[in-house]
Amino acid sequence: MGKRLSFISLSIVILSCAEKEMSIDSVLKNFAENSKNLARIEYNIVRIDTFASGPVWNNSGYALIERNKGDKLFGFYFFGERYDWNKQHLYDGKMEFEIDKTEKTYTLSKPHQGFLGWPGGQMVVREILFPDTLYTQVRLLGTTDNSYLVEYQFEDDTVYNVLNKVKVVELNKKNFLPQKVTYTFESLGNRAVHQTIISNHKINADAEQSLDQLKRELADYELVAREKSAPPLNLVDLKAPEFDLPLIFDPSTYMGISSNKLTLIDFWEVWCGPCIKSLPEVEKIYHRFSGRVDIIGIVSDDIENVKKLVMQKKITFPTLIGDEVVISDYGVDSYPRYVLIDKDGIVRNVYYGFSSQIEEDIGKLLSE
Repeated sequence: MGKRLSFISLSIVILSCAEKEMSIDSVLKNFAENSKNLARIEYNIVRIDTFASGPVWNNSGYALIERNKGDKLFGFYFFGERYDWNKQHLYDGKMEFEIDKTEKTYTLSKPHQGFLGWPGGQMVVREILFPDTLYTQVRLLGTTDNSYLVEYQFEDDTVYNVLNKVKVVELNKKNFLPQKVTYTFESLGNRAVHQTIISNHKINADAEQSLDQLKRELADYELVAREKSAPPLNLVDLKAPEFDLPLIFDPSTYMGISSNKLTLIDFWEVWCGPCIKSLPEVEKIYHRFSGRVDIIGIVSDDIENVKKLVMQKKITFPTLIGDEVVISDYGVDSYPRYVLIDKDGIVRNVYYGFSSQIEEDIGKLLSE
């Protein structure tokens, strides 16, 4: 792995003698104070995400954020619009609104953390309201004509294999608010770059819109019921779907479910943080019940990086390459997913995340 380099897509001007008088402590203090004084901010945004696995997303949009210290979910309310998406997203502390500006309709749902991952939520830049405070090192990297460049370095995350984490925040010299954020890290030997460019800041009284105003505009829209998703597939007490799938390190060799052993299937993917975190726990179960319980991992995406991760984590239970049929037959629509099957091939339990209950249930079934 080569030397770590900070990714900055602009020419850095070496600090002049006058600018050196503005120390990193002074810059951070101004950043923190100005951020704290923000009650409302609206801006335009461009997000360019180059993922470690290869794809590049280039999206632009608009966001309006209103601070609310009493909000336990985010600490703020927001409206966000990604311009390539025909739906806008609004959170007012009580409900989530998905607004279809073409059909002039909207739906409501209960708030949840994942709402920031929706297209409108992706336009929210948390660093504006909450400057980083947990880092291993910070320094004033340089300046441009109108900005200070602050570089943060962070601890490696060995659980999720996120290494060499560096963030460069370009702070406007007038208002000390971010106008560009570039976050780089390495995962499984690949480099990721997430760049956010923020423009046309309008702060507090200068903001042209408010969430109350945007909600009032919905008076001309029709509230429609959100489509109900199909009920989850209930496999418990049913015969487990049978399959034969190739091993990731030997695709010419296929493996299925043993018909005479208790079996735990671990459906996971390399992009799933909770999946990666729980892999060592599943490995412990594999060794504890060696010879009495089969453990099978099934993945269906980014197989080359799966191989790297399995080797890094020293996972020894077999991992198979899944397909749409087995994913559908087992009703897997979230990750990680664990399925416990008894020696007669009957599904005894399904788990929507790792917990100690899995090991307890295995112990009980083995003692029956």
